[in-house]
Amino acid sequence: MSRVFKAWLSVLGHATFNDMVKHYSEQLDRTFFALSDPTRRAIIGNLAGRGECSVLELAEPFALSLPAISKHIKLLENANLVKRRVEGRVHYLSLAPSPMEEATNWLTVYSRFWNAQLSRLEDFLQEEQQERDQEREREREREREEARLKLAAPKDSPEDSIEN
Repeated sequence: MSRVFKAWLSVLGHATFNDMVKHYSEQLDRTFFALSDPTRRAIIGNLAGRGECSVLELAEPFALSLPAISKHIKLLENANLVKRRVEGRVHYLSLAPSPMEEATNWLTVYSRFWNAQLSRLEDFLQEEQQERDQEREREREREREEARLKLAAPKDSPEDSIEN
Protein backbone atom coordinates (compact mmCIF):
# COMPACT_ATOMS: atom_id res chain seq x y z
CA MET A 1 0.00 0.00 0.00
CA SER A 2 1.43 3.37 -0.95
CA ARG A 3 2.44 5.88 1.67
CA VAL A 4 -0.04 8.45 0.34
CA PHE A 5 -2.90 5.94 0.47
CA LYS A 6 -2.00 4.97 4.05
CA ALA A 7 -1.97 8.63 5.01
CA TRP A 8 -5.36 9.17 3.36
CA LEU A 9 -6.78 6.23 5.31
CA SER A 10 -5.45 7.69 8.54
CA VAL A 11 -7.06 11.01 7.67
CA LEU A 12 -10.41 9.32 7.12
CA GLY A 13 -10.09 7.27 10.27
CA HIS A 14 -10.73 10.28 12.49
CA ALA A 15 -14.44 10.40 11.64
CA THR A 16 -16.47 7.33 12.28
CA PHE A 17 -19.49 6.12 10.41
CA ASN A 18 -21.54 6.66 13.57
CA ASP A 19 -20.59 10.34 13.60
CA MET A 20 -22.02 10.66 10.12
CA VAL A 21 -25.18 8.63 10.74
CA LYS A 22 -26.22 10.56 13.84
CA HIS A 23 -27.38 13.42 11.60
CA TYR A 24 -29.82 11.21 9.70
CA SER A 25 -33.58 11.69 9.58
CA GLU A 26 -36.46 10.63 7.37
CA GLN A 27 -37.20 14.30 6.71
CA LEU A 28 -33.77 14.62 5.12
CA ASP A 29 -34.57 11.70 2.83
CA ARG A 30 -37.81 13.35 1.74
CA THR A 31 -36.10 16.71 1.29
CA PHE A 32 -33.24 15.41 -0.83
CA PHE A 33 -35.55 13.17 -2.85
CA ALA A 34 -37.81 16.14 -3.58
CA LEU A 35 -34.81 18.24 -4.59
CA SER A 36 -33.42 15.52 -6.84
CA ASP A 37 -35.71 16.53 -9.71
CA PRO A 38 -34.91 19.65 -11.78
CA THR A 39 -38.59 20.58 -12.19
CA ARG A 40 -39.13 20.53 -8.44
CA ARG A 41 -35.95 22.55 -7.90
CA ALA A 42 -37.25 25.08 -10.43
CA ILE A 43 -40.58 25.27 -8.58
CA ILE A 44 -38.69 25.90 -5.33
CA GLY A 45 -36.62 28.55 -7.11
CA ASN A 46 -39.73 30.27 -8.44
CA LEU A 47 -41.31 30.32 -4.99
CA ALA A 48 -38.08 31.66 -3.50
CA GLY A 49 -37.98 34.45 -6.07
CA ARG A 50 -41.66 35.33 -6.22
CA GLY A 51 -42.94 34.45 -2.77
CA GLU A 52 -46.42 33.01 -2.43
CA CYS A 53 -48.19 32.33 -5.74
CA SER A 54 -50.99 30.24 -7.17
CA VAL A 55 -50.53 26.79 -8.63
CA LEU A 56 -51.46 28.17 -12.07
CA GLU A 57 -48.81 30.89 -11.79
CA LEU A 58 -46.24 28.28 -10.78
CA ALA A 59 -47.20 25.99 -13.68
CA GLU A 60 -46.99 28.75 -16.29
CA PRO A 61 -43.25 28.58 -17.16
CA PHE A 62 -43.23 24.77 -17.53
CA ALA A 63 -44.07 22.79 -20.65
CA LEU A 64 -45.92 20.27 -18.50
CA SER A 65 -49.58 19.53 -17.97
CA LEU A 66 -51.29 20.83 -14.86
CA PRO A 67 -51.67 17.25 -13.49
CA ALA A 68 -47.91 16.70 -13.94
CA ILE A 69 -47.12 19.95 -12.11
CA SER A 70 -49.62 18.97 -9.41
CA LYS A 71 -47.75 15.70 -8.85
CA HIS A 72 -44.49 17.61 -8.39
CA ILE A 73 -46.19 20.02 -6.00
CA LYS A 74 -47.72 17.13 -4.03
CA LEU A 75 -44.27 15.59 -3.62
CA LEU A 76 -42.91 18.95 -2.42
CA GLU A 77 -45.79 19.15 0.06
CA ASN A 78 -45.11 15.61 1.29
CA ALA A 79 -41.51 16.69 1.90
CA ASN A 80 -42.86 19.71 3.82
CA LEU A 81 -40.96 22.04 1.49
CA VAL A 82 -44.07 24.00 0.46
CA LYS A 83 -47.23 25.06 2.26
CA ARG A 84 -50.64 25.33 0.60
CA ARG A 85 -53.25 27.94 1.38
CA VAL A 86 -56.70 27.72 -0.24
CA GLU A 87 -58.79 30.79 -1.00
CA GLY A 88 -62.00 29.75 -2.72
CA ARG A 89 -60.92 27.73 -5.75
CA VAL A 90 -57.41 29.16 -5.87
CA HIS A 91 -54.57 27.25 -4.22
CA TYR A 92 -51.58 29.32 -3.15
CA LEU A 93 -48.18 27.88 -2.38
CA SER A 94 -45.28 29.25 -0.37
CA LEU A 95 -41.97 27.89 0.86
CA ALA A 96 -41.64 26.20 4.22
CA PRO A 97 -38.09 26.93 5.44
CA SER A 98 -37.67 24.28 8.14
CA PRO A 99 -36.74 21.24 5.96
CA MET A 100 -34.28 23.33 3.94
CA GLU A 101 -32.68 24.55 7.15
CA GLU A 102 -32.30 20.96 8.33
CA ALA A 103 -30.76 19.98 4.97
CA THR A 104 -28.43 22.97 5.11
CA ASN A 105 -27.35 22.06 8.65
CA TRP A 106 -26.73 18.47 7.58
CA LEU A 107 -24.65 19.61 4.61
CA THR A 108 -22.72 22.01 6.84
CA VAL A 109 -21.67 19.16 9.14
CA TYR A 110 -20.33 17.18 6.20
CA SER A 111 -18.81 20.23 4.61
CA ARG A 112 -16.80 20.88 7.78
CA PHE A 113 -15.80 17.21 7.95
CA TRP A 114 -14.61 17.03 4.35
CA ASN A 115 -12.95 20.44 4.44
CA ALA A 116 -10.96 19.36 7.50
CA GLN A 117 -10.03 16.01 5.94
CA LEU A 118 -9.06 17.57 2.62
CA SER A 119 -7.05 20.22 4.42
CA ARG A 120 -5.13 17.49 6.28
CA LEU A 121 -4.54 15.65 3.01
CA GLU A 122 -3.30 18.86 1.40
CA ASP A 123 -0.87 19.42 4.30
CA PHE A 124 0.40 15.84 3.98
CA LEU A 125 0.91 16.17 0.22
CA GLN A 126 2.73 19.47 0.66
CA GLU A 127 5.05 17.86 3.22
CA GLU A 128 5.68 14.98 0.82
CA GLN A 129 6.49 17.45 -1.98
CA GLN A 130 8.87 19.37 0.30
CA GLU A 131 10.65 16.13 1.22
CA ARG A 132 11.01 15.20 -2.47
CA ASP A 133 12.29 18.69 -3.29
CA GLN A 134 14.81 18.53 -0.44
CA GLU A 135 15.99 15.08 -1.55
CA ARG A 136 16.45 16.35 -5.13
CA GLU A 137 18.41 19.34 -3.83
CA ARG A 138 20.64 17.05 -1.72
CA GLU A 139 21.25 14.86 -4.79
CA ARG A 140 22.16 17.90 -6.90
CA GLU A 141 24.48 19.10 -4.14
CA ARG A 142 26.21 15.66 -4.07
CA GLU A 143 26.63 15.79 -7.85
CA ARG A 144 28.09 19.31 -7.67
CA GLU A 145 30.47 18.22 -4.90
CA GLU A 146 31.61 15.20 -6.94
CA ALA A 147 32.21 17.47 -9.93
CA ARG A 148 34.25 19.87 -7.76
CA LEU A 149 36.33 16.99 -6.38
CA LYS A 150 37.05 15.72 -9.88
CA LEU A 151 38.17 19.18 -10.96
CA ALA A 152 40.31 19.64 -7.86
CA ALA A 153 41.95 16.20 -8.06
CA PRO A 154 45.50 16.23 -9.48
CA LYS A 155 45.55 15.03 -13.02
CA ASP A 156 48.09 12.58 -14.26
CA SER A 157 50.57 14.51 -16.38
CA PRO A 158 52.05 12.88 -19.49
CA GLU A 159 55.50 12.90 -17.84
CA ASP A 160 54.17 10.84 -14.90
CA SER A 161 52.87 8.21 -17.31
CA ILE A 162 56.27 7.85 -19.01
CA GLU A 163 58.13 7.30 -15.77
CA ASN A 164 55.93 4.41 -14.75
